[in-house]
Amino acid sequence: MTIHINQLKVSKRHRIIALVTVMFALVWQLGSYVHQYANNSQAALTEKVMNVLTQEGRGLNEVQQADLAQQIVRVAQSHDMDPLLVLSVIKVESAFRPTIKSHAGAIGLMQVKPVVVVELNGRKPLKGVSAHQLLEDPAANVEIGVKYLAQLREKFGSNNWYHVLAAYNMGPTLVGRQVKRQQDPSRKYYSKVMKAYRDFRHSAVEETI
Repeated sequence: MTIHINQLKVSKRHRIIALVTVMFALVWQLGSYVHQYANNSQAALTEKVMNVLTQEGRGLNEVQQADLAQQIVRVAQSHDMDPLLVLSVIKVESAFRPTIKSHAGAIGLMQVKPVVVVELNGRKPLKGVSAHQLLEDPAANVEIGVKYLAQLREKFGSNNWYHVLAAYNMGPTLVGRQVKRQQDPSRKYYSKVMKAYRDFRHSAVEETI
């Protein structure tokens, strides 16, 4: 049987095309799995956050709880932060009471001061809304609070939550001064947040068992 060179070239070309087709199919399938895993992971996180809000967020109605759960997951993930850590800060700061105001002028779930809003906005005036009004909205309050946490993490170090949380509570100027003097800021606030964080993580693990 005689096989011409052209036939061998065609056969080789077909094999290459088939191989490339299979590779593209595998890549597409892998991308599909990754996308599905990401969606499932986000849905699972939202459910965990929602479970906490259902138990703790008595000052929020069901619609607010559902909206806030999605907002917390979205904003936390956008800043590479654990949503359960955000919930822990909220628990310590306001006990999930969205309308609470402190004597120092901090507002809402994450007890953010209006001056923080101004600083995060580059000291530019807000358009159509005051900092007070913005912070009275639970979703906006969480977004601003998490953004502020992310800014402090950038200042004090991504793995230094002790100083980050101390700065969130006491102010970055004071904590920065203490760190420069090699003094340890108070651990009281940090310990409270970490305890809430451990409790929420423990509950989340139990829910999956």
